[in-house]
Amino acid sequence: MKKKTIQAFFILSFTTALSKIFNIINRIILSRLLGGEGFGLYMLIMPTLGLWITLSQLSIPSAIFKLIADPQYKNKKVMTTGFLITTFTTCLMMLLFTIFSPFIATNMLKNADTLLPLKSLILFIPLTSLSAVIKNYFLGKQQHKVIAKTQITEEVSRLAFTIAFLMIFTDYSMPILVTLAFVAMSLGELASLLHLLFYVKPRRKKEMFDFSEPHLYYDFFRISLPMTGSRLLHSVAGFLEPIIITTILLSLGYQSTQIQLEYGMMSGYVMSLITIPTFFTTVIYRILLPIFLEHLDNRKTTLKYLYTGLFVCFLIALPFTFIFYFFPQQCLSLLYNTTSGWQYLKYLSIPFILFYLQTPLSALLQALDKNKTMFYISVAECVMEVVLLIVLTPQFKILAMGITLLIGICITLILSAWNVYRALFQ
Repeated sequence: MKKKTIQAFFILSFTTALSKIFNIINRIILSRLLGGEGFGLYMLIMPTLGLWITLSQLSIPSAIFKLIADPQYKNKKVMTTGFLITTFTTCLMMLLFTIFSPFIATNMLKNADTLLPLKSLILFIPLTSLSAVIKNYFLGKQQHKVIAKTQITEEVSRLAFTIAFLMIFTDYSMPILVTLAFVAMSLGELASLLHLLFYVKPRRKKEMFDFSEPHLYYDFFRISLPMTGSRLLHSVAGFLEPIIITTILLSLGYQSTQIQLEYGMMSGYVMSLITIPTFFTTVIYRILLPIFLEHLDNRKTTLKYLYTGLFVCFLIALPFTFIFYFFPQQCLSLLYNTTSGWQYLKYLSIPFILFYLQTPLSALLQALDKNKTMFYISVAECVMEVVLLIVLTPQFKILAMGITLLIGICITLILSAWNVYRALFQ
C-alpha cells in the first residue's frame, strides 16, 4: 500500500508540476505576445469559462473518480451513467452559451471585444467535459501513468498551437488574437482526448461502456450535486468578480482599457504566481482521499494522516512564500517581463499560506461524506466574498480582489476545521 501510494504521489506530482510549468510558460508567452491589454482581455474571460465548465460537468467526473475507486460499483455501469449525464448537460450548456454570449459580453462584462473570444469557448466545453470523464476513470483505477502521458500531450499541443497562432497572425486585431489563444487551448484539449481514447478503445469483452441498464443516477447525483453546489457557487462568484469590478471602476471614471490592464495584472500576474504551489496540494488531495476512505473506522490513523497532510502542505507553501515576499519584483520580471503588481504579490504572499492548509481538511470532509456541510461552507464563503468585493472595491480598487480572497480563505478554513473536529470527536 505504501509503495503504491508513494509511486502515485510521485507520478501525480510530476504530472501536475509539469502541467503548472507549461501553464506558466503559456501565460508568459501570452503576456509577451498579447501585451498587457490583450492579456487582461484574456483573463477577463476566464471566469466565464470556469462557470460554464462547472455547469456542463455538474461534478460528474469527480463522482466517477469516487465511484470507480469504490469496489462495490461496476466500472461499466459507472461510466455509462456518467457519460449519458455529461452528454446531456454539455449539449444543453453549449446551446445556452451560444444564445447568451452576446448578452454576457455587452451587458455584463461591458466590453464588446470579449464577444468573439467568448464564442470560441463553445468548442472547448464539450472537449473538456468528455476528457474529464475519462481522466477521472483512470484516476479512480489508479492508472496515473495514463494521466501523466495525456497531460503532457495536452500541454505541449496547447503551447505549440499558441505560439504558432500568435506569431503567424500577429498583425490581426486584439480580439482575434485572444480568440486564437482560446482556440489553441481547445486544440490542446482535443489532442489530449485523442490520446486518452487510445487507452480506452474496446478490447474484446472489456468494453468501456454498457448501455443495457444504466441505473446509478441516484448514486451520481448524491455525490455530484452537493459538490456542484460548492463549485457552482465559487464559479458564480468568480464570474461576478470581473463584472463587479468593471461596473464599479467604470462608475469611478476608469476606462475599459485601464480596467483590462489592472484586472490582468492582479488575476494574471499576481494570483497566478501566488497559487503556484497548488499543483502539490492537488496531488495531496488525490492521495489523501482514498487513504481517508480506507481508515475512517480508525480515528487515530485518520488524525495521523490529517496532521501529516497539514504539515506537508505548510512545508510546500513556505519556500514559495519566502521567495514571493523577499523577491517579488524579480519574480514578476523574470516570468512576465514586468514589475506591475509587485506590492500586491509581496504582501498577499504571507497570509495566503492559509489557503494550502485547506486541502487535507477538504479531503477528509469529502471522505466523511460531508458534502452538504461543504456546500454550506461554500455558501458562507462566496456570499461574503461577493458582498466584500462590492463594499471594498470603491475604496481599495483592484486590491479588493486580494483582500476579499483572503477573508474567504479564513472563513472556509475555520468552518472546515470546526466541522472536522465535530465529526471526529463528537
